[in-house]
Amino acid sequence: MASTADELTSWFSQWPGAGLAVVLGPVSGLLVIDVDGPEAHQALVGHLGGEPKVPKSLSGSRAPDRYHLFFRCPEIPTKA
Repeated sequence: MASTADELTSWFSQWPGAGLAVVLGPVSGLLVIDVDGPEAHQALVGHLGGEPKVPKSLSGSRAPDRYHLFFRCPEIPTKA
């Protein structure tokens, strides 16, 4: 069940430093690849021939080689 705008406003008023979380997998239809540093970034780029053109968010460190890539969750089982 999704949170309402009023609930979010109330929570962020109570806990202004709180972060957000996203439910992943079949329930939300989202799959995320978490890239955690230069070696992971190089492995991803080397395997795919470049960084995919998909929604991307930097991790909390704001380092350019630490990020999350968002994809539609496949309709096949994953190990994630």
